[in-house]
Amino acid sequence: MPVPVPFAQLWEHLPAELKLSIFFRLPLRDVINFSYVSLHSRLFALHSLRQRLSELLLPYHLNVYSVFLALDRCNTVVAGSTALELVCPSSITPNNIDFLCPITEANLFISYLIHNDYRVLEDPFFGPPSIDDDPGQNAVRDVVILYHPTTNATIHAIISVSSSALAPLFQSHSTFVMNFISASGFYSCYPELTAEKEGFRNVTDVETEAQPRRRMDEDKYIARGFRYRQPCPPKEERELNAPPRESCLHSKRELTDNVTAILPFNVFHLSASYWPKTKWRLGFILKRPGRSNKIIEGMVGVSAEGKEEGIHCNHTSNIDYW
Repeated sequence: MPVPVPFAQLWEHLPAELKLSIFFRLPLRDVINFSYVSLHSRLFALHSLRQRLSELLLPYHLNVYSVFLALDRCNTVVAGSTALELVCPSSITPNNIDFLCPITEANLFISYLIHNDYRVLEDPFFGPPSIDDDPGQNAVRDVVILYHPTTNATIHAIISVSSSALAPLFQSHSTFVMNFISASGFYSCYPELTAEKEGFRNVTDVETEAQPRRRMDEDKYIARGFRYRQPCPPKEERELNAPPRESCLHSKRELTDNVTAILPFNVFHLSASYWPKTKWRLGFILKRPGRSNKIIEGMVGVSAEGKEEGIHCNHTSNIDYW
């Protein structure tokens, strides 16, 4: 009877090019599962994702190591379609790259891009603006678009209203874009859904008038094969004994909880955290007995330097329900 050969032994005999080709097609969820096999597996998983990011950065004439240094110094993250391509690979190459910058270090990061021969586009907007008409709705203070005069590559520096670069991430149109790359690792806030190309809209896109930019972004991801799930109904519609103010499955979460996919660059860490610590909740509807239903918008609480907490949402009157 033949003796089965261990997976690790079979994997070692594969050519390096084939290994990378396999990893370039795996969602972050599966890459993390592979990294738990051994320390060597984790090193290869990190190498493959860095290699993939290097290839995505090639058209922008940016060195991956200098980018990570800038992310660290400026508390900035890579987001948008570039981060999504690493979390859920596809055959589509992003035509620009988004960096989310905190309001406190945005100028420093833009200076880094200008030092790398990028120029600020003075009249950048063609189509709906990226900043919502309702102030504070998407936590974006400003969007600076830069281009490379030689390659015409385009970079979006999205400036947060907060000292956390992540505030706009959780106020975006859906869970598809709740992924990012920081100086400490790769993150996906909804790894299971995103790996299946499924996600939820934030409630502002369902219950209130969606901004034109959000509609355009939604259509873009639908065209790429992503599907939106219907929002969860109030819990009392599903459970007879549920408390009347119980909302739905979208409860408060932190970036360090066990349903956030994190692959840290430090190979000896099984998990990682991101500063400033951010909590968020997708929007939902409260059904209140004898009173009108209340729509709770997507909320983000940001702990700045561990001293103060700011809430970003459409209606400040809803904060007491959080």
